[in-house]
Amino acid sequence: MNQFIVCMGTKWRVLSIVVRAGLLGGFAWLVLRPHEQAYRGKPLSRWLLEEREASNRGTVSEAEAESGVRALGTNALPTLIRMASTRLSGWRPIVGMLAREQEMAFLHLPRQDEKHQTTAWALKILGPQAEPAVPALIRLLNDRNTEVRRNAAQCLAGIGLTGQAAVPGLIAVLGRSSGTNPEVLNLRREAIRALREMGPAARSAIPQLAASANDPAASAYLKAEAELALLRIKGESLLPFIERLADTSNTQWRFTAWLVSGLGTNAEPAIPLLVQALSSTNLAIQSAAIRALGGIHGRPEVSIPALIPLLESTNNIVRNESIMALGRFGSAARSAVPQLIHFLNDPNDWPRQCATGALRRIDSEAAKRAGIK
Repeated sequence: MNQFIVCMGTKWRVLSIVVRAGLLGGFAWLVLRPHEQAYRGKPLSRWLLEEREASNRGTVSEAEAESGVRALGTNALPTLIRMASTRLSGWRPIVGMLAREQEMAFLHLPRQDEKHQTTAWALKILGPQAEPAVPALIRLLNDRNTEVRRNAAQCLAGIGLTGQAAVPGLIAVLGRSSGTNPEVLNLRREAIRALREMGPAARSAIPQLAASANDPAASAYLKAEAELALLRIKGESLLPFIERLADTSNTQWRFTAWLVSGLGTNAEPAIPLLVQALSSTNLAIQSAAIRALGGIHGRPEVSIPALIPLLESTNNIVRNESIMALGRFGSAARSAVPQLIHFLNDPNDWPRQCATGALRRIDSEAAKRAGIK
């Protein structure tokens, strides 16, 4: 009797899953079906989502992923604009959560919360090629959904100077956005960052940025964003801002490190200061320095020897952050391969995953020999 009950319970569970999957599959087809061209045998939006995820995991190299996006060129823009305009409300968050469920994997539901991030990633890769998307992104700055507006600003930041026609719209965003709501603060930060990336072309935004930098109600991070934007737009030296990293007792040190890590080659003067901060006994400072060095991934002859000893740290956060930072240096970090291979046998999932991705980026042949597919 008990076996019969167990058997029936199992059948009902399977039937429930099948029915639910059928309903969700039909729903997903109706609501989320792609109106776009196929690319490499997949709907373009799905290919973009998977390619970005593969690049993050190290399954494909960053260069390979970026090459694929550039090959699409302007053909990708209609799909990217549609992805940028996705409102993460109503049924979409539910579908996004189901997309992460292993038992629903066969439905190939798109991960909704990653559409915006993937759009910004792809448009940044396209750079000047993305100019035809600028008018649509300007319109999205006025969307009723705060998250869509934030994503539009993030996309414009990635496009940079090519998107300078959006300066008035970004200024309007700063004028309309006030308060301490996290979504509004994120929107303001992305608008400021977009203006920063446009450099002197955004001089008309100086009054609004100065107001943000001096706003007593603004967060320290937002103020630092505004200060850096003003320096870039005015064409002034970034060194005074970078040199703040010499003082790890500064309460804004972590914000400064994060912002400096996004300055590309302009951030190289910060590397010795960040290396010095690796010896801090403050875990938050040490962790921020590791992430910043990985973000800059410059001067490998200085950065890599400073990061490798941290793989022996007794702190899990420090070890994992160091693994990921070394992965950002690619083949320049080959000297770290023997230590990274040891993490493939770590009892915890996260170090193993971090080491797997790092090894793929640093030395794909060594990764294969270690059993990584």
